[in-house]
Amino acid sequence: MKYFATIIAAIFALTAYAQEYNVGEGSQTARMTIVPYATAAEAEAANGAVVQNKYVRTMTQWTQTQEQNVTIHMSQFAFPFAWLNRLVLIHIDPVGAAYEVYLNGELVGSVTNGYAPSEFNVTNDVQEDMNSVEIRVANAHWSQTLECFDNKIEPKQPSAYVLSQPVIRVRDITHNARIDATGKMANVEVGLVVKTEALNPKKARVHYELISRDTTVVEHGYRDVYLEQKGEDTVKFMARIPVKELWSADSPTLYKVNVKTQIEGRYAEYQSHSVGFRELSYKDNKLVINGENVGLKVGEIDAQTAQIDELKKLKKSGFNAVRVIAGVAPTSFYQMCDKVGLYVVVVAPINTSKSGTSRKIGGNPTNDIAWRTVYLDRTQSAYRTTRDYASVVAYQLAQKSANGINLYESYLLLKQLEKQRPIIYPDGGKEWNNDVIE
Repeated sequence: MKYFATIIAAIFALTAYAQEYNVGEGSQTARMTIVPYATAAEAEAANGAVVQNKYVRTMTQWTQTQEQNVTIHMSQFAFPFAWLNRLVLIHIDPVGAAYEVYLNGELVGSVTNGYAPSEFNVTNDVQEDMNSVEIRVANAHWSQTLECFDNKIEPKQPSAYVLSQPVIRVRDITHNARIDATGKMANVEVGLVVKTEALNPKKARVHYELISRDTTVVEHGYRDVYLEQKGEDTVKFMARIPVKELWSADSPTLYKVNVKTQIEGRYAEYQSHSVGFRELSYKDNKLVINGENVGLKVGEIDAQTAQIDELKKLKKSGFNAVRVIAGVAPTSFYQMCDKVGLYVVVVAPINTSKSGTSRKIGGNPTNDIAWRTVYLDRTQSAYRTTRDYASVVAYQLAQKSANGINLYESYLLLKQLEKQRPIIYPDGGKEWNNDVIE
């Protein structure tokens, strides 16, 4: 009860502001990196990387111009015939500042969190042949109040690509594992989130196979799924694997989950995902992985530029974990940590240290309800874009941002989304929204 009393007291301590800060508009719900391919061989060969193919167009040629308070990055892509009757999405990696996206001169969306990847559904906006893309990055923006990082990412040339998925598609992937009563085997479950954007009911067949590191097919099959208009469901399958095959820093074993969708008898896309299964829980201030208590010895590394040899060297020197400041790291970084065997703590992109520690009006925005939506959006995006990596074992709400209603609610939100990993906030003054790890 005292937790909720604290929240209520904080709300009454606030005075409503005329401005309520927003998160932009037009972007899709955050998800893990999903890359579609036209064949199974291409999907497996890519090994999780974004490789240009029949259904992906990378944008590498950018021109840059300046206007007052805005840097404009311009590129283009061709719309191929193979994308007819399919979804078209623009994926933009973190650029380090708020921005707007224009397609063929028309605004299609905006984000105020430049520290997370974003996707925009432009299916109804693309045109045949060439399409022009503008990413207009703000040089000065109110969101910078939340971005007082010591190693702040300077806005840079965008990293972006366009992808096409079928109208009914595998949109995301989740997984978990549980050691059985024998202690020798683990039950693993994979969830494939299937979604349709169609305005009428759709059905599809989702094929799957689970392959061990020695290329043994552990499980395979298919599920038929029927979705109402713009509906979503999760296709689940289970398997049993030896406990010695579970992922940990000492034994970073990875499995392969291969997926293909079949619509009206035709195969629509292929995906391949590297997955590390591990049982994780947080009990009595202890992080428990595969039944063993794990202490985190966190090393420092630049997640933006880190190479696999650097991660191996860090691990060899005695560290078993790294912290991703502001939750910003390329997909390849998490994939390398999964492969090498390093635990990762992801930090939401919130640092308000320049606003001081006061909870009074005009003080730190953490206790200003006008910022609530922005805090929750940044917390949720950091979670949804990293949750499926085995290496990610904890989430941190913010850095040096005092404490108050917005981080209380961020903690409660993550506790709804995440039932296993601890949610920490060491800078919170030893309040209740910090799962201390001993």
